Parts: sequence; C-alpha cells; structure tokens
Amino acid sequence: MILPGTGAVLAGGRSLRFGSPKAHASWGAGSLVEAVASTLARSFAETLVVVKIPAGFERLERAGCRVVVDLDGEQHPLGGLDSCLAASAFEHVLVAACDMPALRPALLERLWASRGSFEAVVPLWNGVPQPLCALYTRACRARIRGLIARKALSLRGLLGLLRTRYLSEAEVAEVDPSGASFADLDTREEYERLRLEAGC
Repeated sequence: MILPGTGAVLAGGRSLRFGSPKAHASWGAGSLVEAVASTLARSFAETLVVVKIPAGFERLERAGCRVVVDLDGEQHPLGGLDSCLAASAFEHVLVAACDMPALRPALLERLWASRGSFEAVVPLWNGVPQPLCALYTRACRARIRGLIARKALSLRGLLGLLRTRYLSEAEVAEVDPSGASFADLDTREEYERLRLEAGC
C-alpha cells in the first residue's frame, strides 16, 4: 500500500566516526542511502533524499527520488529535518537516517497509522526515543526554525515542544520484534557486522 505522504532520507551528516561519507557505503547491489530510499519508496508516494552536496546521488534521481540540498549550512539533523519538511509535497513526512538499511515496512505503516492529530510520532526502543525514524508534520517547521535560530539543536528538545505520540516498545515489537529498524551504523565495525548478518 502506497501511503499519501513523503519518505525522506537524511544523508547530509559528517560521518565522523565512520571515517567516510557513509551514505555511499556499499549495501547489497547499491549503497546504504539507496537501500533506505528504496524501502521508503515502496511505502510512500514521494521520496526525498536530503544532502549537503548533490553530486554522487544521480542514481537515486534516475530511480525517481528527489534530491534536496539541506537549507541549513550547518551539519545537524534539525537542519535536514527542516529541509525535507519544506520540500515535501505532503503534510506528513517519515524521516529516516541514511544508515538504517534494515527498516521494516511494517514499522513505517504503524507510525503512519498512529499519526492522528499529532505533530510527531516517534518509536521508543531500549527506553530511548528514535527521532531519526519517525513521522513529522510540516507544522513542526516554525518550532524547528526557532530552535535553529537559538542554536538549540537537540532533536529530543524539539519533541518536547511538539504534540508527540510515542510508540511504546511493546507496540514497536509487534511489527519489529528485534528492533532491527534502529540498527544504525555509526562506526565501521557496526557496519561490517550488520552487513555480514544481512548477507550484503
């Protein structure tokens, strides 16, 4: 089922601990960012990829993704979130980091189904909110811009200002029992381990 919203991949981070731009790291027949974008494209009517530098993302454009340059000059997730909300053709945007190649479509559908009148729907895993695998509305932009102006760049700080619905771990486990969706790859070691487990 294609949902009437936008799936957006944040691919503009510095990847300091990874040692190189991890969006382009190999995954299956393509790259990490391509794997995440492909998962989102199977669930949402529009797919965006937010980047700092658009060079190197041509394959995604040919596949039907829209590549959006981050509006903010700094490299922090709030800027990327603001950019995808500004570019979206839809009110609701499912945001995912580019290093989450094991996203479960059933989790994306559960986040969507839980949206109600909330401004954000955020899953909890291991007692921690997962704001880089969450659903947001364009109505969030005013608060995001205010936080950026004050250099208050915490995503969790943003969630405290929004009408946020948290999916409990029990709810998440119904659609992703192992929490595989949240296996992000901050280091080369994590990347190699997950790639081995996934057979990629």
